[in-house]
Amino acid sequence: MRLPLPGPTTLTLLLLTTLHPPTTKACTPPPDPTPEYLLTRAPCTTDATCQTTTTTTTPPSTEFCFHPANRCLPRLAAGTCCTTDAECTANYCQAGSCALTQTGKPCTQGSDCRTDDTDPQQRWVCAPQTNTCLPGVLGLGAPCRVDEQCGFGLCAAGICARPAGEYGAVCRQTQECAAGLVCAYSLFSEDRATKMCQAAPGPGAYGAPCAGDGDCVSGSCGVNGELVCGEPRVCKEEGEGCWRDADCCRGGCRFGRLWVWRTCEV
Repeated sequence: MRLPLPGPTTLTLLLLTTLHPPTTKACTPPPDPTPEYLLTRAPCTTDATCQTTTTTTTPPSTEFCFHPANRCLPRLAAGTCCTTDAECTANYCQAGSCALTQTGKPCTQGSDCRTDDTDPQQRWVCAPQTNTCLPGVLGLGAPCRVDEQCGFGLCAAGICARPAGEYGAVCRQTQECAAGLVCAYSLFSEDRATKMCQAAPGPGAYGAPCAGDGDCVSGSCGVNGELVCGEPRVCKEEGEGCWRDADCCRGGCRFGRLWVWRTCEV
């Protein structure tokens, strides 16, 4: 059943006053829908009427209910003049203009930061410290303002980080790690001299305790002077740093002239 439309003269006045509201900053006026175009749009009474059911195959609604014509129209792009959040693609009408994102939008709960943008991966949180919307579920190293934005729940010095003791956190001993994790060298560490909290490495794996090369899958027992399995050993040439004689292609591992570091000497 189609809803009756106002007369042409009345409709024209309504379009001019509704689509071109006074704004507090520069914005681009939205296109004026003609009466003929409005007749092709679905009727509505509220914005919810224009929303489709979100599923894995159906994207969120990209329309809002245009009053007083009571027809569903496409949401407006960033920079377009607006009067309500629902009119905008980013769901945020800031000072009469559709914002690019919801960052800074006033909120009291997470649902206030809902977005009908086309990117299903983008999520938003309502920061309790500022009562504004901020991008959420950020990865390690991403810029942040509050803990709620970060996937690991820690915003340290403006960067998303891992809480101490959690998987992947830098450590010196197992006591620093959460229950079920050990502090060990890992191939995923930023460098081979750094230990991280992780699941205990299996027998012979990188970082597992060893007594000799035969205990390790790599055939190399020793990382940074500790008896743990390392990467396959590449022999060192004369003058290169070493830990023991077996590290050297020729000769043996000796203290250098200054007695501050071992090097291979022929």
